[in-house]
Amino acid sequence: TRFLQGEQEKAIELLQKAKELEPRFIWSGWYLARSYKMIGKYELALSELKEVENLGFDWQQNVETLKEGIEILKKTGEALELLIPLYEKGIELNPQDIYLWEDVINAYINAGKIEKAKTAAEKFLKIKPEFAPQVEQLLKQLGY
Repeated sequence: TRFLQGEQEKAIELLQKAKELEPRFIWSGWYLARSYKMIGKYELALSELKEVENLGFDWQQNVETLKEGIEILKKTGEALELLIPLYEKGIELNPQDIYLWEDVINAYINAGKIEKAKTAAEKFLKIKPEFAPQVEQLLKQLGY
């Protein structure tokens, strides 16, 4: 609540205290990671993300927590080879998420996996046919 009231530093301080009192309570660490992400302290967010993961929190099993983890990893410069499987997992969890499709297609392109980008774009088009003009333009840019 403090975070939403604009008291980010106070919220982070309270989460840090909660974590100190019960270090194995995963949610304090998870919300601390989210808080750091929201204020742009991505390295601290990544540290917390790794810590809760080591405590057994599987942030990759829920599309919302997965997307937050992906954002942290992207902002800290993680390699496409690490991000691509996470985008793919997100699409498995929520095939309707256009942002995950966009991210995975762009990641394939940036990694030089043009055929995979084409295949992903075609799959996306089957799910979201209303995006035909954009997908056709992309495929044309890719040489198809």
